[in-house]
Amino acid sequence: PNPRFGIQGSFHSGTKEGLVPLERFAVWSHISLVFSCLWLSSVAPTVTIYLSMTEALNHHNLLVCSVTDFYPGRVKVRWFRNDQEETAGVVSTPLIRNGDWTFQMLVMLEMIPKRGDVYTCHVEHPSLESPITVEWRAQSESAQSKMLSGVGGFVLGLIFLGLGLFIHHRSQKGKLLWRSGVDERGLTWSGRLLLLVVVFLLTLKKRRLD
Repeated sequence: PNPRFGIQGSFHSGTKEGLVPLERFAVWSHISLVFSCLWLSSVAPTVTIYLSMTEALNHHNLLVCSVTDFYPGRVKVRWFRNDQEETAGVVSTPLIRNGDWTFQMLVMLEMIPKRGDVYTCHVEHPSLESPITVEWRAQSESAQSKMLSGVGGFVLGLIFLGLGLFIHHRSQKGKLLWRSGVDERGLTWSGRLLLLVVVFLLTLKKRRLD
């Protein structure tokens, strides 16, 4: 049965005890909350890095380190460039609560990417035996163009492969239809012959009427 509040500050638990004082109910609620927090005591964060704008060497950009789904909220995030800690140009959002008791936050670094630079997001959290480090490497324009060319060639190859399989399937279907004496309209050889005869007779009749 659904619990119901009784008279004079009591709570009906639906058990043999019947009415339970509100103080005891509050204690139970607090205990359940504590157990929920203990259950979430070791949720490790997920860390990803991405650029806020399209990558362009020697131009101002914002590198974002996304730290999500961690508990408790005690977390330390640092930025490194070529193994040297970066403190200038670091902007962090406050802790954002998720609906499941976990947290997330963004730590951004204002930077000018140069060829060969390696940026590292370093995350420390009580749930981790060792810090999480995620790297991001600045790519030259030629490397980016090569990568895009490779991706484009791969996609183009998939298109041609699909087209070849489609043509092969159609040709095999045509061979089977030819061997079985049935065309794509479902006509047998005798049916096609009868159709030709009917067309010939109709044409001949039309000529006689003319």
